[in-house]
Amino acid sequence: MTVTESQTLPTTPTNLRPVAPTERVEILDILRGFALFGVLAVNIGSFSGLPVDPLSFYVPPPGTLDWAAAWLVAFFLTAKSYSMFALLFGLGLAIQMERAAAKEQSFGPFFLRRMLVLFLIGLAQGYLLWQGDILMVYAILGCLLFMVRKIQLSTMLIWAGMLLAVLFLAHLASGIAIATAGLWSGGEEVMREMEPQRAQPLTADAIAAITESFRNGGFREVLDARLTQLAAVFPIQLIDGFPNIFSMILLGFYAGQRRLLTQTHEHITLLRRLLLWGLLVGIPANLVYATVYTTINPTSLTASVFFATALHSVGAPALMLGYLAAITLLVARQGFWGRALHILAPMGRMALSNYVGQSVLMNLIFYSYGLAFLPALYAQTNAAINLGIAIAIFVIQIIVSSVWLRFFRFGPLEWLWRSSTYGKLQPMRRRATVS
Repeated sequence: MTVTESQTLPTTPTNLRPVAPTERVEILDILRGFALFGVLAVNIGSFSGLPVDPLSFYVPPPGTLDWAAAWLVAFFLTAKSYSMFALLFGLGLAIQMERAAAKEQSFGPFFLRRMLVLFLIGLAQGYLLWQGDILMVYAILGCLLFMVRKIQLSTMLIWAGMLLAVLFLAHLASGIAIATAGLWSGGEEVMREMEPQRAQPLTADAIAAITESFRNGGFREVLDARLTQLAAVFPIQLIDGFPNIFSMILLGFYAGQRRLLTQTHEHITLLRRLLLWGLLVGIPANLVYATVYTTINPTSLTASVFFATALHSVGAPALMLGYLAAITLLVARQGFWGRALHILAPMGRMALSNYVGQSVLMNLIFYSYGLAFLPALYAQTNAAINLGIAIAIFVIQIIVSSVWLRFFRFGPLEWLWRSSTYGKLQPMRRRATVS
């Protein structure tokens, strides 16, 4: 049975403390566990050298198993998982604020410490493990949400819609400009000048040096290469990701205030509508996106790429909301699939540890300083192999998470995050039950 938020809020003032296992909203952990697979299946391309930077894309040979794997990831997962995490991030802030208000405690200092620790964890991951880390972006945008948290919920919903509309219109306008470039004076020349600027945030020589470091360099060489990548990638992530990620954070905060996922029984009709419209908008938009992005090199300055990206900017969040509604409805019904989805809850309870753990495993598998019995696999695999590796890792993480939580209250990084936020070491081991 899902624990609702109204069941977990204490009515007497007390100090802020971590959420006990019995107080958790399990549907949120299930959704986090589900999203973690998408994060892994998408990010493994970057870890494996497909691509080396965020604006280079791997275009597999059409009609092959490799192409099919790339298409499936693009259609079902690309931009959906981090959108779901962003929504759950905003929803989590709403729940934390409500708990703090119920306990008559000041929320601001606690939350800002929490975001600072998250940023530092992201910075460590970005330098030590993976240049594409998103935690720093979440921490920054979390602080921005905290600044606007008191605006009306209807206004927050409008802002989220406007951010997505701006993103859609910007890509659509770019596509129209390219499609009509030959019709206006100097248009084709302007497009040719823009092509190399769009193609790479890193020079070809820098990319070659990074590839060599990851395949044959030692740990220090890899760190130096990753720092070069991080400096190039983080500003792009923050600027380009802002409209999509922050719109989802706002939407999550709205859903948290409305208790859409914590009091599911009151919102069945809304969830069904969300599922219907998410699929109606998301499926055709992502069909176009997946087909274009596995057929045409997206660094090419072509109208079809921008049109596909425009559709994806609304199609990815729409399909993600369809996933969210479907999973929530299945869990609420408690049928076979609803019960089966509970297997993801332990993984979602340890979402931060599993997310960073995926990066550790990717380093061991793909980089020169990794597992001694494997050759350096960086830039040596394809999309099909990567998807197989991702599935295997995900299954292992489900098992390890379930076993870990039999003995411990938190994942290791969740414990670190909580202890740092509260300024006090939190109890880690579960207490034995006396029969």
